[in-house]
Amino acid sequence: MGGAVVASGARVRIKGRKLSVIRFLFVSIAYTTPWIIMLSQLAHYSKIYGPQVLLQLNIAYYLPSIPILLLLGHVEKALDAQFGSTASMAIRLTLGKSVTLRAVLCYNLLCVAPPPWPYA
Repeated sequence: MGGAVVASGARVRIKGRKLSVIRFLFVSIAYTTPWIIMLSQLAHYSKIYGPQVLLQLNIAYYLPSIPILLLLGHVEKALDAQFGSTASMAIRLTLGKSVTLRAVLCYNLLCVAPPPWPYA
């Protein structure tokens, strides 16, 4: 089987240590929270938009990131050569997430469906 073999007594070190782990935790939570919120209302969305709503939510959530991932894949080697591996990862993460966020926010301007909550 593939993969790295770690000796039983060896400790795996993460560059940046606790601060990097905390940052990764916050980025992970921020990335998954909107999806969890959308899925928690799936039954409500199904009543309003029909049974195909899960497919539409998947497309709306994942489709904006595909062009960004393809672009960043092409510039990865150039960024690594210019800034180093660690700084390059930070640049790609920041750029990718910010462009995806802007695309998702602009999606709301194109949507003509009524809001999923009832008016009070």
